[in-house]
Amino acid sequence: MTGLRAELSIAAVESCPVAAASLQTDEPLRDVTWTTDGTPTTVERFDAPSDTPIVHDGESDGAPAFETVFDDGTAQTVEFERGWDDCVCEQIESVGCPVDDVRASDGRLRVKFRVRSNERLKEVIAAAREAATDVRLSYVVSGGGEERSDAVVVDRDQLTDRQREAVETAYAAGYFAHPREANAEAVAEQLGVSASTFREHLAAAQAKLFGSVFET
Repeated sequence: MTGLRAELSIAAVESCPVAAASLQTDEPLRDVTWTTDGTPTTVERFDAPSDTPIVHDGESDGAPAFETVFDDGTAQTVEFERGWDDCVCEQIESVGCPVDDVRASDGRLRVKFRVRSNERLKEVIAAAREAATDVRLSYVVSGGGEERSDAVVVDRDQLTDRQREAVETAYAAGYFAHPREANAEAVAEQLGVSASTFREHLAAAQAKLFGSVFET
């Protein structure tokens, strides 16, 4: 078993027409795909429920116009044209990482892909952040996925922003290293909070993460 399977959650309402369109329906927009003929224009498609009008005329704010190209009564395929530079998914693929699956819900893209190492995963996340400021790692699973009895998906979106910041800052500072490279007071100073407040955020975050790992 080698490699990692991961999903990024990306806030992209302002830059991605699909993410913006996902605010028009309670159901996720699925099977997001794109292609180009070698020109600066890219044709993109996504599937949406048939009973949900996905509308954008492309005239009011310069956004691309949507067109339904297929509808079987259950799902409709919506198509539009866009440029390349503002696409976070193509930004990921520009560093040589093919995207496996993309869907959108509640204004966020969910982008799945596979990489060979943690170092490669960091490169992909850095590439995504070139096109979007709010990029979160939803989960990462080591090679084998569901075929491994001990594989567990941990959804980091369950943490509050403050809990996430506390864990990430503590990790970067070496709080979890052995021997410990930074104490609670040092991490709290970086966060601009008291040591007791840092410990509260950290304990709450650990309880949620460990709950995901060990729950039945």
